[in-house]
Amino acid sequence: WDEDGNEFDFSEPITENTTITVKWRSPFFTYEVNETTGNLSLTMYSNEKYDDTETNATQKNVPVMSILSEITFDQNGDGSVETYTVDEVRFETDMLSSSVLEKVIVGEGIKIIQNFISSSASTVQEIELPSTLKVIYNSFNNLNALQKITIPNGVEVIIGSFWANTTASHNGYYQHNKGEEYPFEIAIPDSVKNLSMVPYNLKFSNTKETAKQGDFYKEDNRIYKIDDAKGHKGDLLLIADFNDKNGALIVPEGVVGIQVGTFFNRELEYLTLPTTLDYV
Repeated sequence: WDEDGNEFDFSEPITENTTITVKWRSPFFTYEVNETTGNLSLTMYSNEKYDDTETNATQKNVPVMSILSEITFDQNGDGSVETYTVDEVRFETDMLSSSVLEKVIVGEGIKIIQNFISSSASTVQEIELPSTLKVIYNSFNNLNALQKITIPNGVEVIIGSFWANTTASHNGYYQHNKGEEYPFEIAIPDSVKNLSMVPYNLKFSNTKETAKQGDFYKEDNRIYKIDDAKGHKGDLLLIADFNDKNGALIVPEGVVGIQVGTFFNRELEYLTLPTTLDYV
């Protein structure tokens, strides 16, 4: 369509600057209505025909995938096309395994990403995330070809994500970290308020000396947050030092709290807790 909303005639030569809007169907995608918000969640990925033509698109031959935050379709089959907002990606199938996907673009408007993982060899090298993103849960794990990823400012929650090697399943059950990180640092924006079950190769803008209430920092192979929850005060341990020898793990004096998930799926012979510990 041209800038006036008319269908563009590609058989005629273009003689002036022209704005063209292109619409396409997203292959493999199906959606589920969130009854609370009325918006859609992208939930499935399958190798069906992506539209009503004779052309098939499968995960075996699509190198780039774009997830849109606004789609149009005839939900009732009455010939009337409606526009719907998509604000969540919640895959219920393992869609990154055994494909040729190299790049995934998550469109502006998406707020939540869940179960965006691979359970086998993955070819995904690059992922673009939107500035509207707020929650990342059980995502971007086992992507052995991934070269880098940028988390946009505005993300507030990251749980169980960014592990280079896990025991994975498509629905997130039995997704246990093996302590293996990606070979690159992942910068965490200051907007993040909650981290749990994440690797150590995260980068923060603050040090222990500059961190204030609610800020994260790293020290001695550990990640801390200066807790700002009601009734809490002091250092909250998020990531422990799993390089301790002889099966012993020591939580340093001064730590007042331990984040849920800090010792998840870890085999320890001895765990020494500080006298300053007040809560978990």
